[in-house]
Amino acid sequence: MKTMLSALMALCMSLSLFAQDGKEVREKMKDFSPEQIATIKTKKMVLSLDLSSSQESKVYDLLLAQIKDRKDKRLSKEAREKLSSDQRYALMNEKLDAQIAFQRKMNSILDDKQYEQWKKNRKRQKMAKKHKWNKKRKQAKKVKAHKRQKMMYRN
Repeated sequence: MKTMLSALMALCMSLSLFAQDGKEVREKMKDFSPEQIATIKTKKMVLSLDLSSSQESKVYDLLLAQIKDRKDKRLSKEAREKLSSDQRYALMNEKLDAQIAFQRKMNSILDDKQYEQWKKNRKRQKMAKKHKWNKKRKQAKKVKAHKRQKMMYRN
């Protein structure tokens, strides 16, 4: 039992050491088809939530539909900048409705314990994303301040 626990801990540590930045993972997955992305995400969920085969197939179908839907609705940066406030509101509202529907479907697929774990995992991912964003913002502010100081000393 102790050896199994220590082996599991060693595996977790090695995985965390080799964990990649979210942006790097997205860049690598950029060329993947929706089916490939859905397969990878489903397998990760199987590992973290211990899904049954029927749950696995349902989650795969749900993820595949979500990925295809997002890909179809993705707008270019220029198109997003040209949206009016009403259009942005409608898009945000539609996105939130899709998230609510996805969450409800996941609730129907997973049992209570799995659903709670899935929610914790999502919350952890959101917090990590938020932390990275704040870190980047602070770094950008430092760079701007440094450039301003440089300009002041030149004059």
